Amino acid sequence: AQTPSDLAEIFRAPAGFAVEYRSVPGGGALRLGSYTPYPSPHANVIIGPGLNEPMEKYFETMRDLSAAGCNVYAINWRNQGGST
Repeated sequence: AQTPSDLAEIFRAPAGFAVEYRSVPGGGALRLGSYTPYPSPHANVIIGPGLNEPMEKYFETMRDLSAAGCNVYAINWRNQGGST
């Protein structure tokens, strides 16, 4: 997917944000995101968005948590966002 050049910074993925897919029992895959700039973070935070909320909605929150010294992980539940 392409990001429009005029998109506000709060809606852009933080530099270093990575996405991967993991197979799940019964078929399909979960879409997982990670923003892990720290080898020894103060905390690891997992964001599990609500129904119809993709992980991209939390890019600003991820930046704020990172500024506090945290690594952040996010998931798109089954049939949500890029998960199948």
